[in-house]
Amino acid sequence: QPVSYVDATHLKRVHRMPYLEMAQRYGACVEALWFDAPLATCLLRNQGRDRQVPSEALETMAAEMELPSMDEGFSRITRVTPEASR
Repeated sequence: QPVSYVDATHLKRVHRMPYLEMAQRYGACVEALWFDAPLATCLLRNQGRDRQVPSEALETMAAEMELPSMDEGFSRITRVTPEASR
């Protein structure tokens, strides 16, 4: 397909690596959307969800997050902030 999407958290470089390696193998570009929201915002929004994620899980995810970097092989990284989505 001309465009494919991977909709997952992929907090760490090691989780993103297989997609970047596959793209490189087939000559495809990989763009990342980085949703940069403070933990407090995530916790607040989580309270309004029908299916909530345990707060401890969100806290662990925030602590383990490795920010995406161009040196991983991305052709572009778009940072989306809570302010940008309004």
